[in-house]
Amino acid sequence: MVGRKQIHLKKHLSKNEIEKLLKEYKYYHKIYLRLLFIRMLDKGEDMNTVCEFFNITVPTGYNWLNAYNEEGFEGLKPKFAGGRPSKLTSQQFLKLKNMLDIKIDAGEKLSRKDVHMLIIEEFGVHYSLKRVGEIIRELGFNYNKAYPFLYKTT
Repeated sequence: MVGRKQIHLKKHLSKNEIEKLLKEYKYYHKIYLRLLFIRMLDKGEDMNTVCEFFNITVPTGYNWLNAYNEEGFEGLKPKFAGGRPSKLTSQQFLKLKNMLDIKIDAGEKLSRKDVHMLIIEEFGVHYSLKRVGEIIRELGFNYNKAYPFLYKTT
């Protein structure tokens, strides 16, 4: 007779504690999904069924289960590694901000393409125009509605 595979789930949290945490972390999507995953396993659901329900692979399901078994609730929190480092250093960002401040205070009208060319000329770094727009907003600048020129945000 073929039976279900035995899944070992450590009891770090009681059912009531899991329910309380589900209510508390409802707005933290990834933690919430992982808590639901643990709750379904705790209720005796099959790993394959639960993984299919959450649209994750079985190895990912076992990763979540192992993280929970080893660290408890803390193991369910995502661990972000940070991503790709920026092409410009923080000092270069400050220099760019100062350059834009000076040009705008002098009355120059700068478009996103102007800032793009400034970054290439000054730092030798190529960004897409979309990313240049994001950098402009991160530095505290914005665009006038009628004209696509930069101005300082207050």
